[in-house]
Amino acid sequence: MMETEKVSGFRMTAMEAHSSAKGIYKNGKEEGEWVEYWSNGQLRDKGSFKYGKKHGEWVSYHRDGKPVKEWKGTFKNGKKIGD
Repeated sequence: MMETEKVSGFRMTAMEAHSSAKGIYKNGKEEGEWVEYWSNGQLRDKGSFKYGKKHGEWVSYHRDGKPVKEWKGTFKNGKKIGD
């Protein structure tokens, strides 16, 4: 894929050796709800993007499925604005 190409639509990709992610791209940027999974199938991250930036509630999880308290928060335009 060329660097200038604007991807749109649903994507499910291997992010790293230990995780995968699924969500929607709109004009080359993440949009709407995204989820990332550990290689064991447990949820790793869940949240939303708006124009390619974190927006709204985000929660991260340990490999055992328990939430990571320090990695939970509310985002607006990619910046954390609350817990």
